[in-house]
Amino acid sequence: MIAYEEYYSIEELMIHYQKCNDMKMFLGSIDSKNARLCIITIRGNVNCKIAIANKYPIKPRCVKKNKLLFVGYNDQVDIISDKQLVASEREFCFYDLLDCNDKIIAIFEIGIICLTSDGSLLWRFDVGDIVSNFYVSGDVLCIETFEGVKMRINVSNGQLLK
Repeated sequence: MIAYEEYYSIEELMIHYQKCNDMKMFLGSIDSKNARLCIITIRGNVNCKIAIANKYPIKPRCVKKNKLLFVGYNDQVDIISDKQLVASEREFCFYDLLDCNDKIIAIFEIGIICLTSDGSLLWRFDVGDIVSNFYVSGDVLCIETFEGVKMRINVSNGQLLK
């Protein structure tokens, strides 16, 4: 189970974060006055709370896959294992994480990253414009840009389909 709790001040977030007895981590930076603050709680074999300061007004996302936790926020997707940050992939302005069977697709403002369930980078795709809509249908990632361009991308290899 993954739950999100939002906070409107860093003081309120830190009060809840410091009371936590579970494993905990803090991601992001509190230097942005407009930061979106939240605590993600993951319940399972190991209970974990991750406090996140997201500099964009987009809700951070989290996907649990095997023993890894994929956390998307700010300009990155962090991969966490055994209470440690093991990898991080960066783009510009994180939008969403999609769980696609054995792959994790990270949607960013103008790019896409596909990771394997073990956290390895499988492919990157430069959209070339701002992503305005996206969804997965089978093994195809469908993207629409701000300018109205529609793209279909093969999830297996990141190739543009005709």
